[in-house]
Parts: sequence; C-alpha cells; structure tokens
Amino acid sequence: MKRVLLVGLLLYLSLTAQDAPPASLHLELGKDTLAVAEPVYVKATIANNMEKDLIINTGHMFNIHNFSRFSLFLITPTGEEWPFVGRRECVSITYSPGDPQYFLLPPNERVTEEFFLYWTYIVPREYQDALEKLSPGNYKIFATYKFPGPSDVRNFVIYSDTVEFVFLSVRYEHLHAIIQMDSLRKLLICSVGGSTAKLYLKSLSESETPYREAAWAELISWIQDPEEFKKEKALFDEVYPESQFDSFLLFSQFRIARRRNRTTEADSLFNLWEQETPHSEFTLDKKFKLRLLTEEERWEQ
Repeated sequence: MKRVLLVGLLLYLSLTAQDAPPASLHLELGKDTLAVAEPVYVKATIANNMEKDLIINTGHMFNIHNFSRFSLFLITPTGEEWPFVGRRECVSITYSPGDPQYFLLPPNERVTEEFFLYWTYIVPREYQDALEKLSPGNYKIFATYKFPGPSDVRNFVIYSDTVEFVFLSVRYEHLHAIIQMDSLRKLLICSVGGSTAKLYLKSLSESETPYREAAWAELISWIQDPEEFKKEKALFDEVYPESQFDSFLLFSQFRIARRRNRTTEADSLFNLWEQETPHSEFTLDKKFKLRLLTEEERWEQ
C-alpha cells in the first residue's frame, strides 16, 4: 500500500512539474492615474522558474519594439482588447545573423527590462493622430512573451498579471499639449525628424501639463555633455523628486560618464542604478557574466 502511495505521489509531482510554467512575467507601471495619453514608464520582469538556463532576448530585442516576442495588450473600459501596434510600419534590421541576440538566464533568477510607453504604440490607428479621443475611465494592460528557447519551451507563451490604471478626462487647457503628443508619433516611433521632435519635447517639457514629466525626461536623456546633463537633471529632480523615470535617467547618466571615461563617476552612478534595478540584464551580466547566443546558437540549445 505504501509503495502504491509513493508511486502515486511521484506521478503527481511529475505531472505538476510538467504543468508548471517555465517562467513568470510581471508588469509594473510607473503611475496608475494618468492624463489621457500621458506616457508612462513600464517595467517588465521575467522570472526563470526552471532548474536550468532559459533563453531570453537581449535588451535591444526584449522590449516594446520587439512585437514578435514581447507584446502588450490594452483592455478598454468597454472591454475591447487592443493588441500592440508599435513600430511595425518602420521596423529596421540593425543587427546581423552573427550578432548575439539572446542570453541565458540562470535558474531561479529574473531579469527586468524598462521602457517608455507612448500610447501611440498600442492604440488603434484611428486614435494615433487623435489621442484626445481616447475615452476616460478604468483601463487594464497585460503583456505576453514568447520564449526563444531552449527547445523544450521554444515558442511557449506566458502571460503577465493584469495591471489596472485610470485615464482621466481630457482638460481643455491640455489640448495643445495632446496635439503635440500626436505630432511626436512619427518623429519618435520611427526615429525620424530628431530636431523637430526635440522642439516638440522642449515645448512639452516647459508646459504646465501632465505631459511635462515624460517629455523632460526624454529630452534630458538626449544630452551628451556630462555637466549639462547633471545640471538639467538637478532641475528635473527639484520638480519631480520621486519621478517614475529616476532609474531611466540614472542609467543614461551612467552611460554618458562611461563614454567620457569618467571611471570613478561611472562606478558611483552604476552602484546607485544597481540598487534601483538589481535585476537588469546589465546588472546580471556583471554578476554572472551572462552567456550570449547568436540566432544559430539559439537553435542548438
């Protein structure tokens, strides 16, 4: 009888292990109450639940623009589900087949990727140049991720938790700013017209609207001079002492210091950023020296 019970228990554990998803996906928004079409900062975290390495896209692929692997879905107050649109009309290949496009995420570890979410990435086309037409109310957002490998989980899709947030009603005094947000669509999403985009961002960053925070943070990230960056960020911090974009700007500042060979300053900034984002790919690589894979190597796993 004990033998039968033991065999039954082992079979149950085996089935449970097989049914358990190889990973979990968690989504977090920087704010849960937004003006209509106000950009928000998103953090997506994948946790490896397996006892072996999991193949994940590197940072330039595991993000909002890689619609073939990572995607977002928006649920409207009326229950409509809007799939991610993103950069599909202006995708460009910026890597060769021999470039590393993946890394191995160690067992029981997790990786976090962060990105700006401009709502033109996700709303239907009739709203993309008329963001003010978005209905106010309670929205939901969730994400999916399709695994590149290894072979036993290749193309397995996981779903994130569903996150709720609110779009407030459009205010008349914000209409001009929303129209500028419309105009940024092609300039930012398709990475064209940088000088024109900078003018729009500067105008938004100086406005007394909810769109100021994201536009200002985006604009600061374009600064290449370390001292100018530091000065502008100090002004930003005075207005937004606990901004949702803090980790984004901290990493931008670190990269500038590193490019200028300011080693001590770069190390200090990285330590601060590591505390903010301990599970970024960059941080994990420093901790584990992640193994990178090309497209061909991915298929060998």
